[in-house]
Amino acid sequence: MANLGKVPQINVEDRLLNQIQNNIVQRVNQLIGLPILQGAFLDAVVLASGNNTINHLLGRALLGWIITLQNAASTIYDTQSTNTDIANTLILNSSAAVTVTIYVF
Repeated sequence: MANLGKVPQINVEDRLLNQIQNNIVQRVNQLIGLPILQGAFLDAVVLASGNNTINHLLGRALLGWIITLQNAASTIYDTQSTNTDIANTLILNSSAAVTVTIYVF
């Protein structure tokens, strides 16, 4: 996912309005810059028991992941410490076959 950018500030002649706008723009830009917002959903990812290599589609090293949907009982953890292609893939180990939706960021 591309960087969300920043909210521009439009300067007007009213000093108070500029100050209010500046405060709002600063806070919104802080939120936009949060790494967790720079992510993507990977829907219906089928995991087999054992290690599974998944293309995370971020185009950069991922910072984290969250399972948002899971259709069966399974313990899932990453083995990223052994991953030689962190800019493109996530390696998840699953204790059982399961289909998941993953939010990667």
